[in-house]
Amino acid sequence: MQLGCSSLLFGGAPTEQAVLSTCQLGFDAIELCSIPGMGEHLFLDQPDEYYDKLRAALAEAGLVLDAVGASTALVDPAGRERFTKAIEAAARIGAPYITSAGGGTLGDEASFAAVVAAVAEVAEVGARNGIKVSIKPHVGYAVHNAATALRFLGEVDTDWVGINFDPTHVYREGDDPVEALLALKDHIFTARIRDTGARPGERPIGPVEQQIPGKGTMDVAAIAEAYKQVPGLEIVTVEMVGTREMPLEEVLRVCRETKQFLDGCFQV
Repeated sequence: MQLGCSSLLFGGAPTEQAVLSTCQLGFDAIELCSIPGMGEHLFLDQPDEYYDKLRAALAEAGLVLDAVGASTALVDPAGRERFTKAIEAAARIGAPYITSAGGGTLGDEASFAAVVAAVAEVAEVGARNGIKVSIKPHVGYAVHNAATALRFLGEVDTDWVGINFDPTHVYREGDDPVEALLALKDHIFTARIRDTGARPGERPIGPVEQQIPGKGTMDVAAIAEAYKQVPGLEIVTVEMVGTREMPLEEVLRVCRETKQFLDGCFQV
């Protein structure tokens, strides 16, 4: 199993620094984000030269491109337009997947249907570009736990859509994260890992320090073991929020502690 790091952790740094730091920390892979205001390391509507240089930089760093992170409001036409451009950019740098939450409102049937329709629409663009769409079950959204994820997959009904599984989200919605992971294992395209200071039913993720595996409330080691049962899964990627305003040295410390813990879990 390879370990990746989302460039979201380096949201306050330029692309070059995010790539360099991910490499120097010893990660095998990277999720390159294009999320304005959180982590924008892949820019859209750029000339070919820009994407060629970015591909070369990743190759020089020895990093596998896990996915492009482009989370946006897919039910909004402007969000879908931006996501479509992100799919095209992802294809130009050789990403196999693009990730997003689905959006919508928990418990609202009309909203759920709108999410299904929106994802089906962008999945067609993904198929034309050879990019699979990986949707995260997200706290408070229409697709938020294992049950709604399975229903969503049944209704969207395409091999170009799968799950971006982040156990901290289903855990905060009340699912057992290992049980949810195993229920979804045949549909997981991309995998995320971290800890959380929250407990089931508590929505906020908690401070960065408690997102470091082993410092929160989750059994991250058990989750890592469950990931080993996902067919074809080769990369598990660290994703955290709240690091954007932190000094780079602090972000690097968080990453080093995280990787040390996960190396033990995955026996890297």
